[in-house]
Amino acid sequence: MYNIINLTDEEYEKILFSLPKKVKNKAQKLVKLVDRKLSVMGYILLRDGLRYDYGINIEDLIIRKNKYGKPFIRNRDNLYYNVSHSENIVVCVISSNKIGVDISYVKDVNINVAKQFCNEDEFRYITLSSDYKKSLFKIFSLKESYIKMLGRSLMDIKNVEVIMDGNLLTVKSKHNIRISFIENIDEYLISICYMA
Repeated sequence: MYNIINLTDEEYEKILFSLPKKVKNKAQKLVKLVDRKLSVMGYILLRDGLRYDYGINIEDLIIRKNKYGKPFIRNRDNLYYNVSHSENIVVCVISSNKIGVDISYVKDVNINVAKQFCNEDEFRYITLSSDYKKSLFKIFSLKESYIKMLGRSLMDIKNVEVIMDGNLLTVKSKHNIRISFIENIDEYLISICYMA
C-alpha cells in the first residue's frame, strides 16, 4: 500500500524516467496527475513485491489483459496479482491463488446509490446498520474484490450476492474463497478476496 500524498512531482518524474517505456506510456495517457502517480506506484508495488517476496523480475513476465480488462500473468502458473486505488492510496496484492483487491474511500454518499449494486437483503443490511456508509462501502468493496478475483466485468456487480451473518460478510459462491477486510486506515477500507 502506498499513499501518493507525499510523492512530489519531481520524485514522480524521476521514478517515471526509470521505468520501462510501456509503463511510462500507460501512465502518460492518463489525464490527471494523481491518476498517473497512482498507476506508476501500483507498478512499483507489483515490481517490488514480485522481486522481494517471490524472487521474480517483473520484466521476465508476460502480462496480458482478459476480455474484461483484468491483467493476468500469461507465462507463470500459480502467480496472480491485483491492484486497486482510491483517492490517494494504491494497493497491490500478489498470491499463488487467484486474488482480487479493492480499496474504497469511505465518504458521504446518498444511501440510494446502494440500490445500483445491492439486492433487497443487502440494502436492508445497509439501512439498518449503525454506520450505513461503512456498511455500504464494505459490501461494494467485497463485491468488487470478488469480481476482480474471478476476472469478470464490474457490470456483474449486482449479480454477486453477499451473505450477511451479523458482522460477518461473505459471498455466495461455488468457489472455496477467503475474504479479508482491512479497516480503520484513515477513512479507507480494503477488501481482499482469494481462492483457497
